[in-house]
Amino acid sequence: MNISDIEQAIGRELTDSERKTIEWLNGWERETKLNFMAIVRAAKENGFIQGVRFKYSVGGR
Repeated sequence: MNISDIEQAIGRELTDSERKTIEWLNGWERETKLNFMAIVRAAKENGFIQGVRFKYSVGGR
């Protein structure tokens, strides 16, 4: 897993501890890493959707 791809997906830099975890995960099988990134991306997309719903539920544009 590419650290810059993960940072882009989560919208911030990883902490040192998070970087160490990603380095550890990089030793896992390819399919496991792809599943992990799919979960991160889905969480980001869901957060965006929930944010839009909240914005419009409180009278935003």
